[in-house]
Amino acid sequence: FVPRPGVRSSILDLPFAEAWCTEQGLQPAHLQKVYGHLFTKGGTWEADALAAIGLPRKVAQRMCDEFVVTTSKVVGAPVESEQGGSKFVVELTG
Repeated sequence: FVPRPGVRSSILDLPFAEAWCTEQGLQPAHLQKVYGHLFTKGGTWEADALAAIGLPRKVAQRMCDEFVVTTSKVVGAPVESEQGGSKFVVELTG
């Protein structure tokens, strides 16, 4: 993990977000909860909200300070993937 001093990364930069979470002692499930909170449930990007879904409060605050959220909108019908999940076409805004 190589920090990016002075640069706020997008939480959608999956490799960086995963490495950051590992560095903070979080499990992959924590990041999945964050994504679900933001993009499935339309949750807010606030430390209190992230703590409410299971992140340690101090780590939640650091995450909000060090990452930015790019909002997205589904613009195409879901397509079933070969692995059994669904793929979505999204438009990133913000």
